[in-house]
Amino acid sequence: MNEKIAYLVEGLNAKLSAERYSEIVNLTLESVSEGIVVLGGEILKKETLEKVKTILLETFPEIRIVASDGVSILLNERTEILRVSKNLTSMHSGKSFLLEQTNQLLFGDEVALIRDEGDWIYGYSLRDGYLSYTYKKYLGSFSLPAVTHIVADPVALAFDAPCGGKIVTRVLGGTYTAILEESGEMVKIVAAVEGWVAKSSLRSIADLPKDADSLRTQVCADARKLIGVPYLWGGASALGIDCSGLVQWAYRCNGIRLKRDAHLQFEPRLAVDHDFLPGDALFYGENDGSNAITHTSLSLGGWTIIHSSRSNNGVYIDDVQSVPHLRDGFIGAVRYI
Repeated sequence: MNEKIAYLVEGLNAKLSAERYSEIVNLTLESVSEGIVVLGGEILKKETLEKVKTILLETFPEIRIVASDGVSILLNERTEILRVSKNLTSMHSGKSFLLEQTNQLLFGDEVALIRDEGDWIYGYSLRDGYLSYTYKKYLGSFSLPAVTHIVADPVALAFDAPCGGKIVTRVLGGTYTAILEESGEMVKIVAAVEGWVAKSSLRSIADLPKDADSLRTQVCADARKLIGVPYLWGGASALGIDCSGLVQWAYRCNGIRLKRDAHLQFEPRLAVDHDFLPGDALFYGENDGSNAITHTSLSLGGWTIIHSSRSNNGVYIDDVQSVPHLRDGFIGAVRYI
């Protein structure tokens, strides 16, 4: 039985850690004795460990206890939480800005420090559950006042004074912030560099639409604000954005958290059929029977979509039925609202 249990543990390691940007599963079988299985190794999240324990108990009914005190749970109440201290920072597949960019984070976003590796950390983005390397000098240990507003313009210019001041920074759309002072139509906000921005560039979290139709409409209107923004692999802002980044950004501006990659955003429990409502996310893949998702978009109603694509080199509106690779590669759609 020991060999069978060990084989299952190895298989679960491989299966659960296949999502290398969202999971760490490296468990070991320490011992099996008198119906007690003892696990060691490391895992990112406690809930994943509980899932493994449940599978072991269901697969081997003769097991009485799965002991896991020796497992290191990397994301726990003692894990150091850092925040992005710049307007924008990137995440990468390794410890270099020259390696693949996997994600971007905005000012104030929280990152759990999983491994400290000098100038870089292996971090876990708490907003979208994403694991990658990010530059430690662009993070900090600081607290923020309770956020009350979201920057809803693609870019908000911040000045050193409410009238006739100099530009001190550019705060990116999707940044969660708080108002420190007000002067007419200008407000001073928390950002990488505190400054005065037009109040109209902000959206009050308390005033987000409460009804589904209005919220869907606003999500689509936000996505339209990025028309013409260049395509950028791993991009998540108005400076450059990819397909899943656009979907995530439009929802982020409306207080809704989505996962980062297209295949992670596809949640079968939320699947819907045509006719699609504005704000539904449509997904596409290779037409090879595997249903592997490689692209996503937002419906503006029916088959009319807005998406960031390599073929357009940016964010534009298309009709799925008029674009062969979209029509033939369509896999399914989900509804978040």
